[in-house]
Amino acid sequence: MKTKLPLNLERELVEAAIAFREVQPWLDVQNAHYLLIGQADGGRRVMSILGNGGQQFGLQTYSAASGPQMLVLVEEMSRMPEMSPTVMLELLEGETLDLMSKKETEPADRARCERAGYQPVARVKQAWPVFRQFRPFHFPWQIDEVAAQRMIVDLKRAQRWASLVPQLDWDDLHQPVTQRRLPVVAETTPVDRPWSAKDITWEKLQLPPAPRPAPLAVDAAELAAWKAFPVKAGAGAWLDERAQPMPIGDPKKEAPYFPRLAVCFDLATGVVTPPAMGPAAQPFGCFAREALGQMIARQKTRPEILVVGSEALQVALAPWAEGAGLKLVTGKAPDFVEEFWGMMADFG
Repeated sequence: MKTKLPLNLERELVEAAIAFREVQPWLDVQNAHYLLIGQADGGRRVMSILGNGGQQFGLQTYSAASGPQMLVLVEEMSRMPEMSPTVMLELLEGETLDLMSKKETEPADRARCERAGYQPVARVKQAWPVFRQFRPFHFPWQIDEVAAQRMIVDLKRAQRWASLVPQLDWDDLHQPVTQRRLPVVAETTPVDRPWSAKDITWEKLQLPPAPRPAPLAVDAAELAAWKAFPVKAGAGAWLDERAQPMPIGDPKKEAPYFPRLAVCFDLATGVVTPPAMGPAAQPFGCFAREALGQMIARQKTRPEILVVGSEALQVALAPWAEGAGLKLVTGKAPDFVEEFWGMMADFG
């Protein structure tokens, strides 16, 4: 991913952001005035203008792959403490412009403005444009060339959209996003002229099927190593795998990713095997399988019962449990397991 932009592109990007800020589109547009951008392949990118609530000012755009899910998740923000802290980062793909004060920016953001010849006006709120790109399973990072070119056009679209919003009928804006009619503008609609209602069509949000983990393929040699140890009658193990909101990687070189951590506890003693961890983009359950294999090798026995923390993990590990002759069930975590995850959350 090339994030060092050509100077002419960098100037155009900053100029587009400042032009967007100067018209203050958030005065007439609420965050929930979503616009879908119809792509030639039938996909729907999503655009949202921020600032009407007076807290975050700018523009968010989501890819067609993540846009519909993101709109639903935004409405679930009140339940976010109950969800994985990385739930949005696991699928988010798109770009953002945030208009900030100088103290909220990073040196790279200020250097970009300087190279572009932009001189922020003193005592003006939201004076500094900050651009970020999101990729699934990663933390936000500097915008690359392709995303910058897309953002320039989207900023012009946002201005056209803001002028049109007050002219449209929004009688269902209070409804859940899955029950509303959402406006769609074709990707090919010109941005060098005003838009009218004729440029917009309306449709219900099309949600893709809920993602399901795939059963992990069995490695015959590794499974044979497990089965070399006897089953210990009545023995049980607790196994879980969860994403951890800790950045890994050098942000000067690449977008930091976040890992998933898997732990395996002996249910009789509460003893935990050293955790297994790796990039969250890896197949779900692979680190849990690794942690279980470590426990089997250390104890030189197989547990009779394997209790996992989620149905998703049960699906992922089903072929391995069947092959190893383990009874696989889901269940509520013992207190010492939740204490461990609480400790990891504090550490992260």
